[in-house]
Parts: sequence; structure tokens; C-alpha cells
Amino acid sequence: MVRKRANRQYVRALLEHLEPRVLLSALPVVNLTASKPTATELNGLTTGAGVFKLTRSGSTALPLTVQYALDVTSTAVNGVDFNSGAPLTLTAIFAAGSASALITINPVDTGLADGPKKVVLDLLASGTAATYTVGGHKKATVTITDHAPTVTLSATKMASELNGTTTGAGIFTFKRTGPTGAPLTVNFTIAGLFTAISSRATSCLMDKAA
Repeated sequence: MVRKRANRQYVRALLEHLEPRVLLSALPVVNLTASKPTATELNGLTTGAGVFKLTRSGSTALPLTVQYALDVTSTAVNGVDFNSGAPLTLTAIFAAGSASALITINPVDTGLADGPKKVVLDLLASGTAATYTVGGHKKATVTITDHAPTVTLSATKMASELNGTTTGAGIFTFKRTGPTGAPLTVNFTIAGLFTAISSRATSCLMDKAA
């Protein structure tokens, strides 16, 4: 009798120990990757968009909400450098019947040569009332590349000493690619052999129509 009672107590203690592990193992496992890791300011709302992908294991019968955060190593600003119309909410929802969910990054075309920027996301745990567990892939990066204008310079009219201030003036022409809705200042230097020059400008302002 004593031995049977001891066995029942052992089984009860074992079940109490295993029960949390059984419940935990039943939760879906969520992973985060960058399915389109390079975005571009050119056509940022369409073909230039970057994409993060969330996947879950297990049953997809019900919707699932997961939380994520912008990592401190991100250099792109949410709502400024990307997704200006609808900044990331830091919450993603798996629809019922779906094993994946997407987070789209729509770059903003700043028109500046400010270098590539990074969007780094961290998948967060679901909290005390766990609804999912975080898998091995919990951090991903999308890099936004520039769409800064390209400026070219050419000599479009040779100069002459005859009527040098009017019809004899020489002309250098700057051209730029990309949007022309805003002015653009271009810096340059004077190089090569010359015998006389009246002024040495080192910048050129291209107006909106140039």
C-alpha cells in the first residue's frame, strides 16, 4: 500500500513537471526572414519595395498576432525614410489559413545621395500569456539603396575672344537624371591649363526645370 501511494505521488509530480513543456511545445513557432532584402528609392511603392517574411509552424486555423521591433542598428527612420504614408505598427497578423505574413518596406525617394540605409527588425516574444514561440530566425535586414540623381558635365559651346561677353562666350552644360521638381546645387573645381579667368565659381545651381 505504501509503495502504491508513493508511485501515484511520483506519477503526479512527473505530470505536473511535464505539463508546461507539453503546452509550450504545442505553440506555433514563428520565424522572421527578409524575402526581398534589397529595396530601392526608385519605384519604392512598387517594384522597389523590400519585404520581410514571417512564417509559423503548426495549425493555421486561427489568426495569430505577433510583435516585432526596430533594432537599434537600423539607420532608416520609420515613417520618414520608408512607409511615409503608413509607418510600421510593429505588429503583424497571420490571417486564418495562412502560414506566412509579410511586412513591406516602401522607401521614400529623398533625391539625396545620403548612402544606403538599413531597416533591421527583431521578432519579439509573445509575453507571459504566450501564443507563440520565437524560432531560430528572429532578426532580419532590408537595405534601402539610393536613387540620387546622376550629374554629367560637358562643353557645349567653344569660347572665342571675339565678342567674348556675348556671342563668343563658351558654355559648359550640367545635366542631371531623376526628378527635377526641386533645385539641385552641384559643386565643381577648375582644372587644366588656362591663361586668364575673370571669376572662379565653385558651384552651380540647377533650377527646377533643369
